[in-house]
Amino acid sequence: MPHQSTDNWSEFDWENAFKADDARVNLYMRELFRYIDLPCEDALVMRKLAHDPEYRKINDPALTEKLVRYFRKHNTENGAESENDINWTKRDGAASFMLFSRLARLWAQEFARAKNLPSMPFMRISCAYGQLLLQSSDLMDLVEGDPRSRSLKAAIAKRMLARINFICGELHSLEENFSACKDSCQYHFRSLMESREKIIAFLFRIRKEGKNG
Repeated sequence: MPHQSTDNWSEFDWENAFKADDARVNLYMRELFRYIDLPCEDALVMRKLAHDPEYRKINDPALTEKLVRYFRKHNTENGAESENDINWTKRDGAASFMLFSRLARLWAQEFARAKNLPSMPFMRISCAYGQLLLQSSDLMDLVEGDPRSRSLKAAIAKRMLARINFICGELHSLEENFSACKDSCQYHFRSLMESREKIIAFLFRIRKEGKNG
């Protein structure tokens, strides 16, 4: 992706950037399993990826730099909390963050208690919950009232919906193949569906604000 100003990026521009970022992570994880527990495993993985045409095609190390301008600064004078920090529960993404924190904790407890069940589906769902927490915190940290961030918020919301769909697919597969997980899977599925509806409503609101703004 060329280095350019992101001020006029649409939600689709941001979404493409996030998809590329997801693809980089997926390629990294694919190689990590081959080199895990070896000395200097991270260096070995990155050396392998440096020669991977697929990785080089989507490599954009400047994505973080493009995002920085849209986030608020957390440092305050004399270490005092700002009013925004104190009222963080009212910010966009806060409700999702609290819900996903609880679901991630419950899922980790379920994982710890599981016996004779495959670990990979549990790990994939745990990682997906971690990504939802990160995306929720990103929404909370975006500067409020900045019209440039509307398209970014919309793109983050769409990635959250995609992640929820992924978890629901994993839950459905677990429930079908392992009856011991049925109750837990159904609880998480219902909770995620409720959250999904709220995120869709948020997405429509952001788009409407963009049209009216």
